[in-house]
Amino acid sequence: MNHIIEFPFVTTPVPIRILSVNDGGALAAIGMPDLRLPDSITVIDLTSDQPPATRTVSGTVPNTIAGAPHAAIVHGGRYAFIPSHSWSAQEDESSPNQVAVVDLDAPGLDVVAVVPLPPNPWQALAHPDGERAIVITDHQFHVFRMEAGQPRLVAQSEPVPFSLVSFAIHPDASSIVATASHGELTLSSPVEIHLFDVSSLASARSISPLRLGSVPTGSACSCSTVSVPRSHHLWTPC
Repeated sequence: MNHIIEFPFVTTPVPIRILSVNDGGALAAIGMPDLRLPDSITVIDLTSDQPPATRTVSGTVPNTIAGAPHAAIVHGGRYAFIPSHSWSAQEDESSPNQVAVVDLDAPGLDVVAVVPLPPNPWQALAHPDGERAIVITDHQFHVFRMEAGQPRLVAQSEPVPFSLVSFAIHPDASSIVATASHGELTLSSPVEIHLFDVSSLASARSISPLRLGSVPTGSACSCSTVSVPRSHHLWTPC
């Protein structure tokens, strides 16, 4: 008599896509050099009645957890904007300053474009409209939109006199709140909060002297996860 063993699995009422951006050098950076691995990306698709479908590709998209470890998913869950930068606590400048655009529908998670950027692309977030991605570098915001399967730079802010570290977009898309540091950016740099207008990408005002302590450098884990309810076009960083 044959016994069929069934294992429980996660389901969701609507299709959900999860992107995990994995820094293969994270363990080496904290003192375990023998555990250095290639950087990788993993996509997990959840449905209402099927086991999770998982795809992982290594060595195609460089990334680091030094800084805000956030990627953006846009265009109905199809494309991911994954930033990489050359700054790190270990003074490893081998990582390029760029944002890679990955086709998440492709079986092999193909890289469709690599856009060089000024130092240092810390973070990418999806605009609330679900079609644009905003990336910050040290002194600028860069806004991209996918057109004919390729990213197009549609807006770019004037450089600011301080170093941008991380940011969040208001749900109504009216403003951006960003943390920033003056002078050379280190792990011990004090940071403050600045408010920007999304439509013009101009600095509306500085909310200071709110001081938040040292520069945020991401979490202890080596992944950045974004979940996308694809049928509802909602973008929720986890």
